[in-house]
Amino acid sequence: MWAKSIRLSVLVVSVALAGCATVYDAPQRMAVRPGRVNTRDIDDFHRAVALTAELRYDEAAEQFSRLRGVFEAAGHRPLAAESTFWLAYCREKAGRAAEAMRLYRILIARYGDSDASARAARRLDRLESPPQPP
Repeated sequence: MWAKSIRLSVLVVSVALAGCATVYDAPQRMAVRPGRVNTRDIDDFHRAVALTAELRYDEAAEQFSRLRGVFEAAGHRPLAAESTFWLAYCREKAGRAAEAMRLYRILIARYGDSDASARAARRLDRLESPPQPP
């Protein structure tokens, strides 16, 4: 049930952000283990994703920063990785590229096997590459 809900949030945000660079190649599949993660935190994650879709990056970043710690403490790697990705993405879009790059690198190092890590690597590559002349 939670995985379906998270996939739906990811799909909504990817559609909302379609005008920006592609964030997701496909909806994410995250299995949330009942009892290990508080349902309020899952709801907060969805609200933070919605804030991102509304381009309210600073507010969303506050939520993702808190949730990142919550999910790491609960040992839920997929949600910790997703929260870290979205925190970095919000920082990037808010014009804080250096902080975003640092967070993308942390995500890749800690959660290298996650889908979020692959997306982070692509965004990091874009940030590190100089713009190509037309």
